[in-house]
Amino acid sequence: MSCRWPTGATTKTIASQQGADVIRAVVEMKQRNPHWGCPRIAEQIAFAFGVPINKGVVRRILAAHYHPHVDDAGPSWLTFLGHMKDSLHSIDLFCCESVVLRTYWVLVVMDQYTRRIIGFGIHAGIVDGKALCRMFKRAIRRQTIPQIPQFGPRSRCIDFINGKQTFESSA
Repeated sequence: MSCRWPTGATTKTIASQQGADVIRAVVEMKQRNPHWGCPRIAEQIAFAFGVPINKGVVRRILAAHYHPHVDDAGPSWLTFLGHMKDSLHSIDLFCCESVVLRTYWVLVVMDQYTRRIIGFGIHAGIVDGKALCRMFKRAIRRQTIPQIPQFGPRSRCIDFINGKQTFESSA
């Protein structure tokens, strides 16, 4: 069974023979198609030029010569979400059937950082824009911190951290 991609010795001779042309072609292909990965670019170069090239060679060429242009429109979504991790909430809307076959819609709001449920809203019947807003307002109306169970040796430490007692008074 033959190997689909040539090994290191072949790619070194290719790079020395047509180095500048291949590098330019790989970089231009990545600029025109930014979502293409190294295997796809390697296949397209091999198809277009008849030059077998390894995806690892494409990766090294792109690491050395390709610098994507950054637009000045602001941070990326990943950066934005990373900075907002302390206040990022997720919302889930789903449908439940009761025993008497009535349809209830449930909206759950959850804090992503602490993984706690902020609240939920329930609506019977068809959900329209007003009903959805009402459910959301109900879900975020009471943002209370869930109570930690007060049992075991850990409860004294939790009370101390919350300012309810000191270690001297608990002895």
